[in-house]
Amino acid sequence: EGRGTYRHADGNVFEGEYKAGKREGRGTYRAPNGDVYEGEFKSGMPEGRTPTRLLSRLLTRFSAERSAKY
Repeated sequence: EGRGTYRHADGNVFEGEYKAGKREGRGTYRAPNGDVYEGEFKSGMPEGRTPTRLLSRLLTRFSAERSAKY
C-alpha cells in the first residue's frame, strides 16, 4: 500500500499509488515509445478517459502482466 515506482524489464515505468500489490488510485504509466497514461487506475487497470489507441496498448500490456502472475 502507498506510492511507488516500478520499472519493468521492457522499459515501461509506473509511478503512483498501489493497494494490495496492484496499481490503484492516481498514477502515471510511461512506455519506451513515448506513450504516457496519467490518470486513475482501478484493480491494476486504467480507469477513465484514455485515447483509444493508447488504451488498447495499455490493456494488452496489463492483461499480459495479469496472465503472467496467475
